[in-house]
Amino acid sequence: MSLFGPSPNKRCTELLIQLATTAVECATHLRVTCGQDLPKIIAFEHAGDTIEGNIHALLDSIFLMQLVRFDKPDVTQLAWEIDEIIDRMRKIAAHINIYQRHLAKLRPDAKRLLEIIEDMAGHVLKLVSVMVTTKPIALDKVAVLVRHLNDAETEADTLFFRAEAECAKEFDRKDANPVAFHAWTRLYHLLEQVTDDANHCGSRIMSIARREA
Repeated sequence: MSLFGPSPNKRCTELLIQLATTAVECATHLRVTCGQDLPKIIAFEHAGDTIEGNIHALLDSIFLMQLVRFDKPDVTQLAWEIDEIIDRMRKIAAHINIYQRHLAKLRPDAKRLLEIIEDMAGHVLKLVSVMVTTKPIALDKVAVLVRHLNDAETEADTLFFRAEAECAKEFDRKDANPVAFHAWTRLYHLLEQVTDDANHCGSRIMSIARREA
């Protein structure tokens, strides 16, 4: 314990792990239910918002002379990016709920995107764990995990563009349902956005690791 009280590093570490774990649990539930359980996803979103708020409150309470391992802006941005993963999953569930008539049964490529989201959320959690448990941060381990996120996002991008092209072809007829077209194309867009968010988390942690190396 320092002159100014206990170091905030341990509590900050605990909160970041909690937030990343919440993102994984939300992604798993989203995949298992195919986005059909909006109330539970909202509960995950509220939990994430609370944890992010606790992180901000902790950072705001830190004295200038207290020793903090990571820069406040880095922790703030990383917490926001992880929480954004959860927020976007809520948007997916809300979209599926609104367009239930058209999205009651997800297509294989949409299900695959849900699997990728869950996998990427799991790797973000692994990255956060490496970040807070190794000192200096194990850059080699971070690099492997970030490479996996990049590969996963590349697959997600390929699926997104293929699905978009297939929708354009399928609904390119006079009797096509424009509401169904919007439901599917918007869903693919939302799914792909989550993979972007997860990849941003990886880039953020890589940047932090390089500065600490």
